[in-house]
Amino acid sequence: GDVYKRQAKQYEEAKNPLKALKLWIKSGETHIDSMLALIEKNSSQEHLVQELLDYLMGETDGQPKDPIYTYRLYRILKNYKNAAKIAVTIASQEQ
Repeated sequence: GDVYKRQAKQYEEAKNPLKALKLWIKSGETHIDSMLALIEKNSSQEHLVQELLDYLMGETDGQPKDPIYTYRLYRILKNYKNAAKIAVTIASQEQ
């Protein structure tokens, strides 16, 4: 995972956020915070957002991630409607 992490940081610095995101994804779930930070810096890039959304939903690897990350992604995007929907889902799972 560390090789991917190093490469991801290099691509971020080189202003290639999509390549960086793909490498963060390869480096695994422990780096979701870095993925979210990358989106925060590049939130206008819809293809980037979609790539992370696919990953969080499990489209990429068949493993849906904790919905709290999708909630955080929507908050970063200021998509409060979807953030609220996910918050309700999370709350109902915790019953």
